[in-house]
Amino acid sequence: METLRANLVGSLDEEDDLVLEHSVEDEAHQATSFCLVGRFLTDQTINYTAIKNRMLDIWNPVKGVIIRTLGEGRFMFEFYHSLDVARVMNGLPWTFNNHLMLLHHLQRARFGRQIGNFLGTFLEYDKSNDLGAWRNYMRVRVNVDVSLPLKRFKSIRKEGGGSFWITFRYEKLSTFCFVCGRVGHTKSFCEVKYAANGGEVAQGWDITLRALERRVGMGANSRWLRGGPV
Repeated sequence: METLRANLVGSLDEEDDLVLEHSVEDEAHQATSFCLVGRFLTDQTINYTAIKNRMLDIWNPVKGVIIRTLGEGRFMFEFYHSLDVARVMNGLPWTFNNHLMLLHHLQRARFGRQIGNFLGTFLEYDKSNDLGAWRNYMRVRVNVDVSLPLKRFKSIRKEGGGSFWITFRYEKLSTFCFVCGRVGHTKSFCEVKYAANGGEVAQGWDITLRALERRVGMGANSRWLRGGPV
């Protein structure tokens, strides 16, 4: 029992740090990396309208930019061309009313590929991650080895220092076991439970692994509907 449980947990590698890589990748992946997040080194409240007008005036992005407030003094700048991003990053440091602004370049597509390969085999990055309103999750498509336990979380460490945790949710997740974390059976038929010979068995997985179902509209604006004669 102990050996089986050790092998089960050891195969997850959830608590080992995954280091964010910053290697050069192809243009297709760079195209989804036009977002910067900024924060001012001050406890004073930064006026959103003032900062938007000021940064637009000094940056003059050729292809435009969307500026959003993320709360807690943070702002996101969504650009539409790599040259505009490069000009801003190369012009560091930037200040507003003598307050220094820290800028971080979001490499979401590259990060998504790393996470996908941790979960299984990366297949596709959802480009809608980079469009519309800011959201606190990322969608990627992966091939998962169903003979292994589903991975629940991961420790992420940035190359410059600091770390954080992320959790995983699976869309269209079928029956899975709360004891061993494998797909295809429930805890009532789990080999780990049988190996315990009636003893108490911990449940390391739960229903929160199942992502909420996404409602997809099929109205006139559906991406599946082609135009044509009526």
